[in-house]
Amino acid sequence: MGIMVIDALQEKPCNYAPTDSLFFLVVYGKIEVCIHNSSWIIETDGSFVVPLGNIYRIKTSDKTKLNSSFYHQGNSTSRRVGGMS
Repeated sequence: MGIMVIDALQEKPCNYAPTDSLFFLVVYGKIEVCIHNSSWIIETDGSFVVPLGNIYRIKTSDKTKLNSSFYHQGNSTSRRVGGMS
């Protein structure tokens, strides 16, 4: 599990999820998320999954800071990120 904070009108550059699926919950804010070649707008209390093997990008789409939590879901075992178990 981890927490991600992105300032207003900023972007988290493209990342690759090679071995794990990622689950994101938008705690506060409004974002544009692009997974592979598709984009969606996600707002407070919304969630999305980045399937393993995909490239994704997250960009805040208004003047508020994004607060988001996320989880990794591995192929064979479930684990939390950030060194917690």
